Amino acid sequence: MGSVIRRKPSVALLVVAIVVLVAALVALAQIAGLGGGPSTGGASRQKTAATATPIKLAHWQSASAPKNAQNLAFAASNPTTAYLCAADGAASAMGPLPRIYKSVDGAKTWSLLSGAPTLQPIPDQAASIAECAVFVDQRDAQDVFFQQTQFQTMGAGFAIKRALYRSQDGGLTWSQLTELDKTNGFAALAVFGHRLVAQIVVSVYGASQCGPNPGSTPPASLVVASDDGGQTWQPIGQSMIATGYTPEAMAVAGVALFAIANQKPSAPCQGSDSATLWRSGDGGATWARTPLTAPSIQSVSFIARADGAGYYGLAQAPALDGTSMRALFSDDSGASWTPLPQLPASKTPSPTYHGVVTASGDALFAVDDGGVVYRCHADASAPQWAPYADGMFGEWQSVDSSVWSLVVTGQSNQPTQLASLAVN
Repeated sequence: MGSVIRRKPSVALLVVAIVVLVAALVALAQIAGLGGGPSTGGASRQKTAATATPIKLAHWQSASAPKNAQNLAFAASNPTTAYLCAADGAASAMGPLPRIYKSVDGAKTWSLLSGAPTLQPIPDQAASIAECAVFVDQRDAQDVFFQQTQFQTMGAGFAIKRALYRSQDGGLTWSQLTELDKTNGFAALAVFGHRLVAQIVVSVYGASQCGPNPGSTPPASLVVASDDGGQTWQPIGQSMIATGYTPEAMAVAGVALFAIANQKPSAPCQGSDSATLWRSGDGGATWARTPLTAPSIQSVSFIARADGAGYYGLAQAPALDGTSMRALFSDDSGASWTPLPQLPASKTPSPTYHGVVTASGDALFAVDDGGVVYRCHADASAPQWAPYADGMFGEWQSVDSSVWSLVVTGQSNQPTQLASLAVN
């Protein structure tokens, strides 16, 4: 039987092995995180603090626009078509006269509609300026309205001359409609078949209900309709008026017309604490009150859903604490409304809130002028507000899954700030 021969290790080799083993054990202890307390060698180590990842905000993309632009309107049925009016025409006593532009590539480029009529201002009115607005039929991108106003700037300011023109062929030919005296024109206009419905802009000369004896003055509607192509206008909303409410603002969701109506004040020139929402499915002939989860609302808007299942709606209401604002959301074309979480508190005592809802059901709000834009997936099961984009103020409107902002400077010969924000 063979034998196994073994070598006896030397003392030097044993010492080296022991030193290597001890070093390895210390290293393993440090890797395992045991260095937070005393180590084998008696030294102490500190854990590295975690660094918070900054929120990456989306940015608004600048777009070109004529200088002195005052109003922008996209065609709901074809968002690549848009119209814009600007006071950049021939000089007059009230400065450059309004002109209208058209875009067929989603507001990337603009073409002047040179055949559009121009309001001839009243002469010898040095203290007046030109204002303009555009409205588009939500079902027909070629049906556009061009409003022009000569606005007296002295005192509280009022319109001394106004004109409203309509083109049903995209701006090739125009006809003149009638505007109402003692008003500053229209703030909104919509087409329901052969009926036109518009919202009056109150003038200081007689269109408001502010007076010394409000108890003897019945409510009057600021929402009017025309059944003869805009030649004559009649107040609508008699069922609201009969219950002591004044229809003051309007919004459209497909075939449905909505109106915000304020309760008749009990004291002279006092504001209303109760603004209700009413709905009409026949162009304003009859109305029904819409139930809300807020005692009062300030604004309402709609946009067609991307999935084709009706309209999303967004309403703005004062928060119960009276110092901020909250939003109400509808996913069924305004039939029902649910409150969204309360927005972050404003940093200013009298904040201005800008809010829209997109075709994908995202609600966006800017809490302060120039502040952060907050976003909420309003149709989610548990919606929450989160910072989304750089701040932007101005005239906001939602187009599909983006938001457009037009900043009107009010100064002649100044470039207009037009920008869009993609909502992904």
